[in-house]
Formats: sequence, structure tokens, C-alpha cells
Amino acid sequence: MDIKQILLSLTLIVSVADSRGRRINIYGAENGHSDIVQLRGNSGAQQVYSSPIREKRPKFRNALLSNSPLKWSKMQDSDGNYLIPFVISGSYDSVEQKIIKTAMEKIAANTCIRLIPRTNQPDYAEILNKKGQGFEIFKEP
Repeated sequence: MDIKQILLSLTLIVSVADSRGRRINIYGAENGHSDIVQLRGNSGAQQVYSSPIREKRPKFRNALLSNSPLKWSKMQDSDGNYLIPFVISGSYDSVEQKIIKTAMEKIAANTCIRLIPRTNQPDYAEILNKKGQGFEIFKEP
């Protein structure tokens, strides 16, 4: 096999491998990567303590000002959970659909966030099946 064939084969392998994002295991640490819920501290953020007693665990402020027109309208269900409308764009195979569904169930089980299918809400999240992009946030004026 000459050098041209090797380079062509290598280019083909890299382009096929790069055509779709690599799946990662968000449920366990691998190669120094860990679940997002394990990422607690943000040393560059302003720490705001939630009570006058100054609890040990700080909370971090949102980057948007409270009166910003970019903030979403708050939608809550009767239990006080926050609702986030979403749409799914693009085609996903059955394994990817199951991963998305499981992730939404984990979010609901561990937070006060509930992802709901979008009907006519002006603010929503879009789950995309595009290279280099997996999620977009929309706010209609």
C-alpha cells in the first residue's frame, strides 16, 4: 500500500468518524470527564450566599439582569416545577431517541425542571441533529 492510499484511507476514516458527534457516557466518569452534576464550583463567578447565615455551599447568579428583555417568561406547573417547552429537529435513530428520553427523565427526577413538547410558546429549546450543534434556545419578541 503506498502513501497515497494510506492518506486516502485515513481521510475517509476521519471524515466518517467526524460525521456524527461522539456519544459520551454522562452517567459515569471516563478519561477525566464526569457528569455535569458533579461540576459544582465556578471559581470565576460571583458567589452569592442564600441566607444571612452564609451557608457553605454558594449559589451563583444568572448572567442576565433581572429586568433583561432576554429572560424567558416563567412557566410553572401546579407543583411549582419550571416548564421548558422543546422541539426536536432532524432525524434520530432509536438509540438516540432513547438517550434523549432518558436524559429528560433524569432531569425531571433530579431537578424542578420539566421538559414539555412545545405547542405555541414563544420561548422554547430546540434539540438539533446537526454537526457541532445539539441545542438552541429561542426567544420570540
